[in-house]
Formats: sequence, C-alpha cells, structure tokens
Amino acid sequence: MTRRRLSLLLVAVAALAQFGSCCGPCGCGRYFAPDRELHRRIGEDEVTGTWCFNRYTVQLLARAGHPGAENTRIVLRPDGSCHFRSVLEEDAVFDEYKDVESKDCSWKLLWLKEAKVNLLDLEGVPMAGRSYDDGEQAVFYRGFKFTGTSDGLTMFSVLGDPDEWEFLEYIRCDEETP
Repeated sequence: MTRRRLSLLLVAVAALAQFGSCCGPCGCGRYFAPDRELHRRIGEDEVTGTWCFNRYTVQLLARAGHPGAENTRIVLRPDGSCHFRSVLEEDAVFDEYKDVESKDCSWKLLWLKEAKVNLLDLEGVPMAGRSYDDGEQAVFYRGFKFTGTSDGLTMFSVLGDPDEWEFLEYIRCDEETP
C-alpha cells in the first residue's frame, strides 16, 4: 500500500470514528426529539384540575432570563372552560417569552387513533398553532401533548427549536384554583 493511500485510509477511519462518536447513541447534534407522547388514550377526568410548571421548567425559564414562572397556573374545568396564566414564547422568536393570561378559554381533549397521541386543544389562548398529521387524520391545535411519568401525567410542549429537546412541562398541582 502506498503512503498516500495509507494516509487517505487513516483520514477516512478518523472521520468515521468522529461521526460515530457524534451520531452514536443520541443522534447527530441531538436531532430527532425523543418520542415522549403517552400512547394510551387518556380521559378528561385525568386532565381536569390545576396544572403548574415543574421544577425543570421553572429553572429552564429562569436560566433564559424569565423569572416568576412558578406563578403559572392552567385550570382545566370539567365543563370545558379554563383559566390560563402561563408563559409562552413570542411568536417565531426563540428564547423570548411573554406572560399570558386568559380567564375565558375553553379546552378539549383530542385523540389521534392512528398515532396514539393525546392533544389538548385550547381555544381563547393566544398560542401559536401546530398541526399534527398521523397519516389518517390531520388536526390543527393550540396546546399541549401528554407524557406519563412515575409521578403521573405531564403536559408538555416544545420550547424553541425542537432539535434542542427542551420542553415546557406542566404537572398537576391542584393546590390553587383561580
């Protein structure tokens, strides 16, 4: 083997090793957010009540320069009405947040059968809408998805760039009802 071919081979092996360490277990550049959705149909009785940010989200927003996130409350009432007091991203601007309150909103729970995904759709809250297409059904919703943890349900939405794997996460806190 000539010296030139040997050096090209070494460069190729080094490049593959670098690529493998980058794209190994977690993906290259953290592409493709994890599948966090809860894949069982949840009932409205499981989501009614008061939700607030979990500790992770309060710390995430404080780090981004938005203190006071611990005052967040989303109240989902059994009659489909709600009270929304939370932090949202400014439209199309990552890492800039605004406080939003809507006392007269309504909510409904959507179930996409093919994808096995629960979506919370909020009417009357100035959130950016998202579309979700499971191949059989396409919906436009303003709200959140659900995941399950050992502590129960967590309601979440992507924060900023989806490839960054950061989420606004809400847990049941039921201590306060505005």
